[in-house]
Amino acid sequence: MKKLDNKTYKLRKLFDFIGVIFLVMLLMFVWQLYRGSIAVPFLKPYIIKALNHDDTEYQVTLDSVNLELVRSIKPLRIIANNVVYKKADGGIVINAPKTSVSFSIKALLHGVVAPSSIEIAKPAVYIFTDYGSKKEQPENISQKKAEYYFDIMQDFLERFNSEDNSYPESYINSINIEDASVEFHEVDLGKKWVLSDVNYRFDRGLTQLSTSVQAGLKFNGQPASVGMELVYRPIVNKVALQFYFSDIIPADLLEFLTSAEHSGAYKINIPLNGKIEALVNLDEVVKNKNNLLKSVDTSIENIQFALEGGNGVVNLTDDAAQDYKISSVVLKGEISGGLDKISIKDAVVELDGQQAQLGLEASGLKDYLLRSSLKNLQLSLTAKVKEMETDRLYTYWPQFVANNAWTWCRSSLSAGKIKNAEFRFDFAADKKSGKLIFADLKGTAYAEGVSLDYLTGMPKVTNIYGHVDFFKDKLQMYFDKGVSADVILNKGYVELYDLDKNDNFAKINIEGSGGIPDILRLIDNPPLGFTSQMGISPDSIRGSADIRLGLELELKKNLAPHEVKVDIAAGINDVSISGIVDGKTIEANRLNMTVTNQGMEVAGVASFDGIPLNLKWNENFASKDYLRRYQLSFNFDANLKQKAGIDFPALSAPYIRGSIPTLATITAYKGDQMEIDIDGNLQGANIDYSFLGFKKKAGVEGVISSKILLKGSKVVSIPSFSLSKPNFSLRGKIDLDAGGNVRLIDVTDIKGPNTDARARIEMAGGRQDKVKIAVSGKSYNLADFFNKDKDEIKADKERRRQMRLSDALNRGKKDEKDDWEDVSNTDINIAVDSLWTNNDVAIRHFAGTAKLRKGVGVEEMHLIGNFASSRKNGRMSNLKLDYVPRPKKEYLLTIESNDAGSTLKFLRLYDNMRGGRLSINAKRNADKTFVGHAKIRDFNVYNTPVFAKLLTVASLTGMVNLLTGEGIAFSHFDAPFEYAGKMLKVKEGRAFGNVVGISGSGTYSMKYQDFDIKGMIAPAYGLNTFIGSIPLVGGLLSGKDGTVFAATYTIRGDVDDPDIGFNPLSALSPNSLKELVNSTFGKQDE
Repeated sequence: MKKLDNKTYKLRKLFDFIGVIFLVMLLMFVWQLYRGSIAVPFLKPYIIKALNHDDTEYQVTLDSVNLELVRSIKPLRIIANNVVYKKADGGIVINAPKTSVSFSIKALLHGVVAPSSIEIAKPAVYIFTDYGSKKEQPENISQKKAEYYFDIMQDFLERFNSEDNSYPESYINSINIEDASVEFHEVDLGKKWVLSDVNYRFDRGLTQLSTSVQAGLKFNGQPASVGMELVYRPIVNKVALQFYFSDIIPADLLEFLTSAEHSGAYKINIPLNGKIEALVNLDEVVKNKNNLLKSVDTSIENIQFALEGGNGVVNLTDDAAQDYKISSVVLKGEISGGLDKISIKDAVVELDGQQAQLGLEASGLKDYLLRSSLKNLQLSLTAKVKEMETDRLYTYWPQFVANNAWTWCRSSLSAGKIKNAEFRFDFAADKKSGKLIFADLKGTAYAEGVSLDYLTGMPKVTNIYGHVDFFKDKLQMYFDKGVSADVILNKGYVELYDLDKNDNFAKINIEGSGGIPDILRLIDNPPLGFTSQMGISPDSIRGSADIRLGLELELKKNLAPHEVKVDIAAGINDVSISGIVDGKTIEANRLNMTVTNQGMEVAGVASFDGIPLNLKWNENFASKDYLRRYQLSFNFDANLKQKAGIDFPALSAPYIRGSIPTLATITAYKGDQMEIDIDGNLQGANIDYSFLGFKKKAGVEGVISSKILLKGSKVVSIPSFSLSKPNFSLRGKIDLDAGGNVRLIDVTDIKGPNTDARARIEMAGGRQDKVKIAVSGKSYNLADFFNKDKDEIKADKERRRQMRLSDALNRGKKDEKDDWEDVSNTDINIAVDSLWTNNDVAIRHFAGTAKLRKGVGVEEMHLIGNFASSRKNGRMSNLKLDYVPRPKKEYLLTIESNDAGSTLKFLRLYDNMRGGRLSINAKRNADKTFVGHAKIRDFNVYNTPVFAKLLTVASLTGMVNLLTGEGIAFSHFDAPFEYAGKMLKVKEGRAFGNVVGISGSGTYSMKYQDFDIKGMIAPAYGLNTFIGSIPLVGGLLSGKDGTVFAATYTIRGDVDDPDIGFNPLSALSPNSLKELVNSTFGKQDE
């Protein structure tokens, strides 16, 4: 062991002694601390200096400074008692019973007295703020608040993170405040907020500053807790901020943040827990220090938040009945664009047991939060519901959003489920009121098994499957399946529109199918009642139908039937309507029906008792003009007349042949009145009303029309009828008596070639067995009555041939019947300036009367008139005809005329004569046989086909030339005749002149229109008679007619082409010899 020197030894002993003394003193110090605090008054000015480096802005006072032993990591602390920290302007006052301070060695080395750490227990803090905003300028409050707190944060960071450590705060490593109570006074707003159990912590790390605060507080008496953590990273000069809270009610928070009272609308009264995280770029804060709004846009880089809560309500209106009870809510979201935009997605909310997924998009928050301005605020709330009962839809649909639509749907949609519903509600500031209002709505939902009560009185549509689209101004429901009163619906929609206006309307369109009775019952429900209004029994019509029912109406209470606009269209298939007329049936493969408020229309091709027709049936609901109208298009032909039982001769052959396309319009009026308008197209038919001057062939245009008025089923009058063709028209009317019998047929206007007249047919006394016919006017043309074209002549000839063959065995029997005997009792009066029976000759100043009696025929007749002469430059001629009754059923006929040619042509008896004086006298006996004599003097015959044929056969060529030229002159014509049973007999009739003489006896059948005549023809009649007049020789050679030489002939056969027989050898024998032979072997007429 090495021995120490004396100096070293003494020095070690000194250190040992000092150590013992220090240890003893330390033990005594510790013992004294353990017994109680040790006052260190000399540290008081240093403590004050450390807590307040600038005594011009703050004042710090304390009672004493002690050293205390505490159970902590740092058991020895400097404790300042009853520290009072007060800002010079009174903005902050802190009363801290105990404040623990440790001094920074680093600060001391720099000659600065500054704390390293500060701990405060249970201080009382009073904060008084004045944002510099007036109450009457609430739009500036939020902005002033933001500026105020931005300044505080900036000042805090400047002091606690100064680069040159010029502030004592730059040396503080930690601050810990526990159990503080805080009173926060917003002086200029007149508000006071109390925070309890406030804990604050500040720590300085190697790369960051962190601070946090937690507190309990009350909003409107409701306890809540809030906290905030702030981490500052000097390297990037950014602050990470986290704000967390529990039991915060957003409505109270909103009121706190905006310093404004809010009504009951748009309030979320749900206790929420959550956190908000944000990142602030301080470089941008400093850069835009003088423009807070721009600073917020650029400095706040990202804000995210998460919330959960429940057991509260959401108020969208002041009406508590429409509050939404929220069982739970969980959501996450972010705020971007500074504070301007907020986005919440996939929030899960449970509303009174119904789960929904919500989302929120908002913009314009910056102006709202910082300026309390709603000007640019826009909110979009989305909601998704996977499935819910239809009856619960109205619990979640805000009633103030399209109130009338809500009311209508509440009363109209029920049962079933709503699935996959998605809604978007947009809210924006109203420019006029400045308030936040509902701006738009878009949504869709799918319906399953829903019932639709679309109109009061109409049967519900049940088991609907479809979807609903929601908009701000309209609601549209489309469905593709449903049932309504046995009608199967396969398509339809309901649209509520103008929901953004005072008056709202609905448009309904339903398509379905079913039996016709079911369809008719459907449209008979109130307020429609169409089937009853038409007087139809639904069960009377068989078939099926496809229907489209369209309705438009206003959404209001007490809707009147006429306020419902109706548009119905239906396709009716396999229709059968039985017993419509006389037990007969209307059938159709398909008819189309439309119904509106104005009326109903049914149209299509149908069959009535086997008669095809086009049907158009109109029921008039609105106009007072008429009740209903039927338009029937059909062909008037033999089939129709047979099926309909039409047996009116004037509508049958020979008057009408062929088919007439006809349109009959039947109109029913009130009072059991009915009007029938008939229009027929005559172009395809042959029409022969030639007795009225109207005749046409098929192919020539023509129209027939008439109007018929009925009372019940009885015809009361025919106020108009007409016939027309090119250059011809006939118009008139028919009056009926009370019994429905024809009283008067008044043809008021008959116009055509050579026709300008009128006619009246009157049933005297209202009985049809007495008829009065009157014709008057300027001119009346009956040429068509007599004229026949080639086809008619050919047909008549064939008809006569067939008749002769069929009547061969009965040819000789007398036909006792007179065609005129079956006519009704008729009086005829004709008075016209000109009467035409052909287009060449007219009788002028004609007047005629006739009386026809049933069972008799013509009873009396008188005709008188004048002719233009048939000879060139002849004088006016005349005609007079009289047929008058005599006793014992006898009648006398007298015809007198000084122009036989014109008279016979007018009477359509013979067209090829000029001049002549005519006289016919006859008597009709009681056996209906006419016996008379016809006489004509001084006349010419020309262009006579039968006579020309006879002369040709006789080889009298010169006479033929004469006949076809100037004509052959005759001085005499005499014909004794009998007429009975449509057979005319002439006995020893003769005609002669200087050129030729002819005689004959025989018959002409009016029925068969054929000849059977025998006679003689004597050429050079003047020379023949001169020889016959020579005494002795003439008497020996001449016959009874005074001629010496003549040939025999026969004429037999049809009038249009008779057979001519001629014996030329007979001309060589004297007539006296021929008459002797005839007397021996038989006469000519035998």
